[in-house]
Amino acid sequence: MRNYLFITMISLFIQAQLVAKPLDWSINAESSQIEVTGTSTMHDWSMQVAGREMTVEAVIEGNALQKLRLEIPVKAIKSEHELMNEKTYEALEAGTYPKIVFEASGFQTSQKPAIKNAVLHLHGKRKNLQIQELNVQHQNNQLILTGSYPLNMKDFAVDPPSVFFMTVGETVQINVRLVFAKADESPSTAK
Repeated sequence: MRNYLFITMISLFIQAQLVAKPLDWSINAESSQIEVTGTSTMHDWSMQVAGREMTVEAVIEGNALQKLRLEIPVKAIKSEHELMNEKTYEALEAGTYPKIVFEASGFQTSQKPAIKNAVLHLHGKRKNLQIQELNVQHQNNQLILTGSYPLNMKDFAVDPPSVFFMTVGETVQINVRLVFAKADESPSTAK
């Protein structure tokens, strides 16, 4: 009984320490976005996901990104054309697969930044990725992550959408810009 009480007290102390630790970094939703670009039989096109539409979880130790998880509602991917949005949601089967999840943990920051260990969950499929086109900058108490990745929709069993006489190419370019802001550590804002 005494051991149980001791373990419970230690657990509560550890939990209190974790909760009391201030957040060092937070996502700047206004400056963050994901853009999907592609081609079609008629013209190039683009769709965006605003930063405020996605859920971002990150582990940043010191100034280095260690882990990243993005959760994007399929219906947050938008273009200027409602018909294109509807066809995209139909192709991605948004009713069955409402979210896209990206998880990364193998960040290489020396010499040429890259993500060596990432997983993308899309359209009910899971695929390991390595992202070579990555840039990490530090400026004005911000960590800015930009990157791009060519994604073949067929790798995730997605048939490219078509509208009337226009068919979308099966490879799209995913362009990501995530901005993390260093939390103000002044006593007036720390909680």
